Amino acid sequence: MIKTRIEEVQLQFLTGNTELTHLKVSNDQLIVTTQRTIYRINLQDPAIVNHFDCPLSKELETIMNVHVSPMGSVILIRTNFGRYMLLKDGEFTQLNKIKNLDLSSLHWINETTFLMGIKKTPKLYRVELTGKDITTKLWYENKKLSGGIDGIAYWEGSLLLAIKDNILYWRDVTNMKFPLVLPDESEQFERLKHHAIKKFDSYNGLFAWVTSNGIVFGDLKEKQMEKDPASNNFGKFLSSSKVLLNFELPDYQNDKDHLIKDIVLTAFHILLLRKNTVTMVSQLNNDVVFHETIPRHQLTGSNTDSNEKFLGLVRDSVKETFWCFSNINVFEIIIENEPNSVWNLLFRDNKFDKALSLKGLTVREIESVKLSKAMYLFHTAKDFHSAAQTLGSMKDLSHFGEIALNFLQIKDYNDLNVILIKQLDNVPWKSTQVVLSSWIIWNFMKQLNDIELKINTTKPASTDEDNLLNWNLKLKEKSNELTKFLESHLEKLDTETVYQIMSKQNRQNELLIFANLINDMKFLLSFWIDQGNWYESLKILLTINNHDLVYKYSLILLLNSPEATVSTWMKIKDLDPNKLIPTILKFFTNWQNNSKLIPNISEYPENYSLTYLKWCVREVPKMCNPIVYNSILYMMITDPRNDMILENDIIKFMKSNENKFDLNFQLRLSLKFKKTKTSIFLLTRLNLFEDAIDLALKNNLIDDCKVIVNDEILIEDYKLRKRLWLKIAKHLLLSMKDIDIKQLIRTILNDSNEILTIKDLLPFFNEYTTIANLKEELIKFLENHNMKMNEISEDIINSKNLKVEINTEISKFNEIYRILEPGKSCDECGKFLQIKKFIVFPCGHCFHWNCIIRVILNSNDYNLRQKTENFLKAKNKHNLNDLENIIVEKCGLCSDININKIDQPISIDETELAKWNE
Repeated sequence: MIKTRIEEVQLQFLTGNTELTHLKVSNDQLIVTTQRTIYRINLQDPAIVNHFDCPLSKELETIMNVHVSPMGSVILIRTNFGRYMLLKDGEFTQLNKIKNLDLSSLHWINETTFLMGIKKTPKLYRVELTGKDITTKLWYENKKLSGGIDGIAYWEGSLLLAIKDNILYWRDVTNMKFPLVLPDESEQFERLKHHAIKKFDSYNGLFAWVTSNGIVFGDLKEKQMEKDPASNNFGKFLSSSKVLLNFELPDYQNDKDHLIKDIVLTAFHILLLRKNTVTMVSQLNNDVVFHETIPRHQLTGSNTDSNEKFLGLVRDSVKETFWCFSNINVFEIIIENEPNSVWNLLFRDNKFDKALSLKGLTVREIESVKLSKAMYLFHTAKDFHSAAQTLGSMKDLSHFGEIALNFLQIKDYNDLNVILIKQLDNVPWKSTQVVLSSWIIWNFMKQLNDIELKINTTKPASTDEDNLLNWNLKLKEKSNELTKFLESHLEKLDTETVYQIMSKQNRQNELLIFANLINDMKFLLSFWIDQGNWYESLKILLTINNHDLVYKYSLILLLNSPEATVSTWMKIKDLDPNKLIPTILKFFTNWQNNSKLIPNISEYPENYSLTYLKWCVREVPKMCNPIVYNSILYMMITDPRNDMILENDIIKFMKSNENKFDLNFQLRLSLKFKKTKTSIFLLTRLNLFEDAIDLALKNNLIDDCKVIVNDEILIEDYKLRKRLWLKIAKHLLLSMKDIDIKQLIRTILNDSNEILTIKDLLPFFNEYTTIANLKEELIKFLENHNMKMNEISEDIINSKNLKVEINTEISKFNEIYRILEPGKSCDECGKFLQIKKFIVFPCGHCFHWNCIIRVILNSNDYNLRQKTENFLKAKNKHNLNDLENIIVEKCGLCSDININKIDQPISIDETELAKWNE
């Protein structure tokens, strides 16, 4: 959003009632004039003000007008007496050659050349400054038109003149003879009835002309003409100019109070001064974007209501700053974010290059404009090459598919490659570079094939020899173009993709060129593999020792030559077996399918993939991730040979590689492929002991059940062990027939290590079981029960005795206590007892902890003092209970601990003694 504000500029060098007459700003050089003096301020260092007194001949002679060159080095002055002076490098120079020319308008072409329009007659002069002299040349004169030249616009040879109510336009005067005669275009507008300070302004090819009905404006850079002069649209520049009607302006009334005093162009807006109001209108849609009235100021010492008169607007064409001034003040019109406010309007008006030239656009906005420009060039202008150049410069690839499809539909592979190569040069992402470069290679292949097709279908007759020669030249040029592309973009190509594209198109020559450019042995490897020569392929693979190539060609080599491939892998150092897992599993699937066709299991071929992985686990275990161990177990468990040797091998492998494979995954496989012992082993490792027991009992694996219940993990879990033994016992008692039930009961009870008793087994006996079979075990159970009851009885008696002792101790404890009166003090220091941690002895004496410790350390009780000192010196002092046990052994007053104080005098508090004597 555009932001505009007006700020007053402080001109401290002007004093009193000095009034301004003119203001010009060029290249940060601010030029202010009064009637006879010129002030020059460098806005980069505004503290320094240069002033020049104009050499006027008479008191009545004053400065009438001032024109400053674009860079601010030259100031052209005109006085009210018709004299012209040049101020350059601080010196004034009289310009007598143009003394008689009544200047009405001026346009600087460069720093030393300007076009000068005459006031009363339509004459245009080109004036060139050469040192202190000037040269003039008449460019245009029209004796038929009345009135002078109100405005001049010139841009790269294009010339536009505003003369009274006529506007004349020449497309290019560079090679024309002077003076000019007839213009290429002319239009007539209703003349302005009221006087205005300035009716015309031009800036950077833009022009604006104030007419009676409004403002006519346009851009000389936009020559909307067809190349064919016979076209109906030829010479329609002026008719395409825009008009801002008066009633579109805010607060417009048909009276002199709202007339346009001055007009100045910005890059995309028109600034108008009406009375003391500044209005800014968009050139693109005639919208008013700014409208503000500047408060008037009163001259110092004046009796009138207001003496400020707003004189005009000024533009610094180099720095693109804008100014407004009155006879007493200067204001800067600050315009921010102008490009951001107009880019979308230019974009909708198909002025894409102008929109792209704006500063401050975001990447997203630039990309949007570029895309629209390219689509316009492609669909409307049919300029496919220019569209390709524009699309190639884009960074946003979201519409790339649609763009490419447009070029593919017209089979314009050449321009499509222009886009792709430009994108390839700009994109930083490797994956995108591979896609683009591969696409470019494919397009080259397509073009080469099309040219060769033309060559092959051209008859070798004499009439077609030239045509055939041309096609051969095109083939050579396109091949050279491809070679140059490969040389300059090698780092952005995906080697294998390029090989694949060229191979698919059967471009053997291009394959050799590419392989030669990158000096790549991989091509030879690929060639032998395509030829099916596995021996040579593996020999090259072992020679170049490239791991990536090993992974890439692993499947085809393993499927076609498994033994030699595995042997080669074992010889290649630091090969990562984890990356070969997909290949190995595909080979194993193929091995399984082939094995199904062999009726005799003993004739199954060797599983070389399993051989390799076992070798890796044995030789390079640090490089093996869990997927390697899982893959080994997967192949072993799914092996169709279902025998005990295989299961023992599986369990052995699992035990030697604990925590390196997925237990749950292997359990599912074992259950699915009926590897019972393996399943039981895995269930125990997952602490699913009940499930393991159930599975073992289901398959009548009693010995395995006993191994499970004796697992070290279950030693502390008595309840679980008992539940497991109950399952085993129930299975044995209910399923076993024709066996000695008595011996079975004894075996169960012995194996359970007294976890089970005969009582636990009773529910599992059938109705035909006799008491004779249970007699011995029942007697043992009852004897054990009796012993336990005796032990419990003894425990009860001991508990009663303990209770009596505790009650006695409690009674004694109730007698040992002391009541402390309020305000009780320490018997050592005399301070209140409660302010610190304290101890009360049975004798009634009380001490602070630190006080009793001090008494002990000063005592003659060597043992007690030694214990206390040892504790205090010890590093570990956190156990205060030990210290408490030491210091409570003896009272600090009434025990022998204080014996060495017996010969010390008794200190008497004199104050306290005086109280007793009163």
